[in-house]
Amino acid sequence: MTDTEKLIYLSNLVIVARCDGETATSEVEVVTRACAEIGASNWTLQQALNQFGDPLPSLRALVRFSDRVRNLEDMIAICIADSELSPQEKKVIAKVAIDIGLSQDQTNQIISQVLAQR
Repeated sequence: MTDTEKLIYLSNLVIVARCDGETATSEVEVVTRACAEIGASNWTLQQALNQFGDPLPSLRALVRFSDRVRNLEDMIAICIADSELSPQEKKVIAKVAIDIGLSQDQTNQIISQVLAQR
């Protein structure tokens, strides 16, 4: 992933963390963990986190299919990090899965895998 793609990836996670109107510490921890896993710099992480005060932007698609699925997995991890899946979070996850081209069964399988990793 390029630095720009890493920023998009992390920004998408911040958007999901904010979509229910509340941001739990556990959700920020998922963003921070994802930063390390994708090899993003602290500057990139800070740029993504700075968006917590901005008006809610739109999610942006990544180029590679595998990066999109990985981003979805981290979005799901954020949604369940506070042990509460809001209606807004469900809508975002469903939209991202559809945009990626995943079936409902594939999406459910990814959700189950993320839940099993908790």
